[in-house]
Amino acid sequence: LGRGTKSERASERANERPTDLPARGAADAGAMPSKLEMIVEQRRLDVAAARQGTDEAALRERAARLEAELGPPRDLYAVIAAHRRASEELFVAAEFKRASPSKGDIATDL
Repeated sequence: LGRGTKSERASERANERPTDLPARGAADAGAMPSKLEMIVEQRRLDVAAARQGTDEAALRERAARLEAELGPPRDLYAVIAAHRRASEELFVAAEFKRASPSKGDIATDL
């Protein structure tokens, strides 16, 4: 686990072409899985591994502390709807991604 950052490890996994993954939905049962199928399968493995090392009670406690500190999660739809009612100005909701499962690092300086 100690090699590279989380993003670097995700990028390495995304570039691997495992041959032991099932080719779900592929026309030819012997065909290599698609990139999306490989990403989905790797994500399933990652989630399963994370669940083994995560104490649910500790996770709930951490979520409660963050909510107490930062407030409850915002309803993006409600925020956009309220803005539309109050103003005719353009409103943009954006996400800045630092990495992509298939492309690796995108914008490491964000």
